[in-house]
Amino acid sequence: MREEFNRAEALANDGRKGTVGFALTILQRRLASSPEAIYQSLKRPRERLQRRLQEEEARSNE
Repeated sequence: MREEFNRAEALANDGRKGTVGFALTILQRRLASSPEAIYQSLKRPRERLQRRLQEEEARSNE
């Protein structure tokens, strides 16, 4: 987490820096809350990325 916070601090775009920092703070709180909470927080975006990848692969096969 510390490494990612440092990376967010280094972003030149202040708007994005705040967004990334906020997202990392939420993940850090969920991690402290319970393993299930952090698992659910990371599971949903992964599922969305997998669906997107499948859609892209289907398009390229057409």
